[in-house]
Amino acid sequence: MGLLSKLKSLFGAADNDHPPGSGVDITVEHEPDATTERAVKGAESTPQATDDSQPADAEPAAGDLTDITGIGPAYASRLADAGVTTPQELAAADTDDIAAATDLSPKRIRRWRDRVGDQ
Repeated sequence: MGLLSKLKSLFGAADNDHPPGSGVDITVEHEPDATTERAVKGAESTPQATDDSQPADAEPAAGDLTDITGIGPAYASRLADAGVTTPQELAAADTDDIAAATDLSPKRIRRWRDRVGDQ
């Protein structure tokens, strides 16, 4: 037995008449797909979703907070929760009050307010 054959046998890769893994049954399990799982359980089909949102390439509505550089949908949502829904409301609101209500830094709010005047 040669050195290479001996090393292969030590590491379980010995040259046998049978290829590695022969005689071994392998079962592959997949996570259930939501649609097939509902079908199996007999659930009703999902109602068709309607798309009420604007297309991605559409311009935002006039007076939208996301028109301001640095305000995306997440920040706009936080501002809306604080009662600020338009750039004009942002410009008129107190910086410290908005910062406290949104848990954002007053410096960030000031930058946004400065950008309202630049538009």
